[in-house]
Amino acid sequence: QPDQRISIASSATTRSFVKRDQRCHRGIELTVWLDDEKNLTANTCLCPPSFYGDRCQYQNQRVSLTLTFAAFPDAWQIPFHFLIMLIDNTHERTIN
Repeated sequence: QPDQRISIASSATTRSFVKRDQRCHRGIELTVWLDDEKNLTANTCLCPPSFYGDRCQYQNQRVSLTLTFAAFPDAWQIPFHFLIMLIDNTHERTIN
């Protein structure tokens, strides 16, 4: 996918920012001008809420679960048991 340019106009100059999916994964890469005279810049990533890290390389641990089932009118006395287990990346803890 080619780079996408985003231009932001300020009072004195127009800055051009480049979105690179390769560096910031699911975020937007910005070049921040630290010193105009020395042409000093730094790159940073703006991450969406579900990602974090200096390159948006980590995903927040969010789980959404929707259960939908239809029971027959004569089956209202049947008990349902649900067991949901969440295991982290290290497989050391179980959260339930």
